[in-house]
Amino acid sequence: MYHPDKCGGDPSASEKFKLVNESYEILMDSVKRQLYDRYGPSLNPPGPNCYPPPSHPMPKKKGVDLVQPIIITLAELFTGTIKKIQVTRNILCKNCKGSGTNKENAIPYKCLMCDGGRVRYLDVLVECNNCFGTGIVYQDRDSCQYCAGRKLKSETRKLVVDIMKGSHYGEKVSFFGEGDEQVEATTGNLVFIISPAPDAAHQENVNSYTHPKSISPNFNGKFKRVGNDLFIKLHVPLVEALTGGEIKITHMDSRDIYCRWNADEILSQESLYKMEGEGMPIVGQPRNGDLYIKFIVDFPKKLSTKQQQLLRSTFNHTLQLDTTSDHPPIHPVPPEEHNQFKHNLKQPNYQTPKTTHPHEYTQDHPTTTEPEAPQCTQM
Repeated sequence: MYHPDKCGGDPSASEKFKLVNESYEILMDSVKRQLYDRYGPSLNPPGPNCYPPPSHPMPKKKGVDLVQPIIITLAELFTGTIKKIQVTRNILCKNCKGSGTNKENAIPYKCLMCDGGRVRYLDVLVECNNCFGTGIVYQDRDSCQYCAGRKLKSETRKLVVDIMKGSHYGEKVSFFGEGDEQVEATTGNLVFIISPAPDAAHQENVNSYTHPKSISPNFNGKFKRVGNDLFIKLHVPLVEALTGGEIKITHMDSRDIYCRWNADEILSQESLYKMEGEGMPIVGQPRNGDLYIKFIVDFPKKLSTKQQQLLRSTFNHTLQLDTTSDHPPIHPVPPEEHNQFKHNLKQPNYQTPKTTHPHEYTQDHPTTTEPEAPQCTQM
């Protein structure tokens, strides 16, 4: 009877007709009828502190990214690599479509953890992990049998991750929309962080080659990355340091490169040498950094008398000893003492630990006492 066409232009008729239609829809829809009985005309549970949720639909919040490390060796960063990674993520339950129930007449209940407000107030405002930010839950008998009312299921899949040569540790490789699916939120991204192995000392620490004559011509030493450059220490015998030589190095891409120096160039342990273009690839550029080399000259453990004489003759050197001195000759330090002394050298203000012997005294026990000053007597 409140139809606008039959009320002669009564302005209130339109509003009343709208209310009648809404009431009819609620009476005919069992879910809306149950929500009306529980929460009133808004059909929504009240929020925390009795503030009702907004009447208009809220825009979907941005989902949280799924972040995990991907272990890459230094050699793989040098050559580039493709990794097949198995990833487990949350997806909306396909059976209930993320609602928590697959029954049409299921009665939604206000989540007791967030009081229906979708968020919880802890130290900070966080989404309720009981109702997944929806504000409602269902009884066990009405819950989806596939996800047990959790609204989410786990999914495992394989992804192909392409690591470009020259990449750096800490860089990210992102797959958009491949993160966790979330209720009433956009799907986050899957982010891989390029990381070294937990025991990556063999990749990042400075290591040394042993001369190939004593190990193997194909011995592959280890490098340290310094930005786009590489650094390595090479052992070389004393005779080759003085007379010239060559060391064959197998690089991280299995190429053999040759480190040569001329006979008129004497290698010094304090000098730094460079092979241009043998460092790390530079992303986006058709060139590499450089390879820096520090030589460690290996001295012989002992020389025969004939070898000593030949050396002195070669260098025109005459041994001169002070036979009047009574100082004992030096001697090598045992390995344990050597390591302890190296450790002490690294300490900024190292002092020898003090020990007190029976014949020593501290400042609290002076060895002598000063005579007392004469005191005046009153006359």
